[in-house]
Amino acid sequence: ANISPNGSEVENGQDDDCDGIIDEGTPAYDDDGDGLSEYDGDCDDSDANISPNAPELENSIDDDCDGIVDDETPAYDDDGDGLSENDGDCDDSDASINPNGTEIENGQDDDCDGIADEGTNAYDDDGDGYSENDGDCDDADPTLSPGETETENGIDDDCNPVTSD
Repeated sequence: ANISPNGSEVENGQDDDCDGIIDEGTPAYDDDGDGLSEYDGDCDDSDANISPNAPELENSIDDDCDGIVDDETPAYDDDGDGLSENDGDCDDSDASINPNGTEIENGQDDDCDGIADEGTNAYDDDGDGYSENDGDCDDADPTLSPGETETENGIDDDCNPVTSD
């Protein structure tokens, strides 16, 4: 008596409304034709481009139904530092490396400006080929470094603690 052209389709494995389709409009039916129903994990069974088998796109939609919007794209903040690759985060796998990061002596670009270790003793601030770690006694003055020749000027030109007068 419940099966007729005027019947309502319910999830029961039968064609309750006599239209030749079983369980349409229920979570058991693949409404969008992508091969997956809500029971199979399809989080939007009205859009064939959204399913657990779909690739995640940068579009503010959870395309792959994993509960995370835009993950696996440059728009997603993978390391939780508040910045994504789209925001200039040059290493989105390390929360300490981002445009707001502090440069430390480690051979890495911690602040994403394209320069590693600037402002530390490992960086040659004056461009003379020597950093403080290399013995540069005044890394703001390119004329004072271990590579310079000592002259009689009362200044330690070659950065050995002896001056020639």
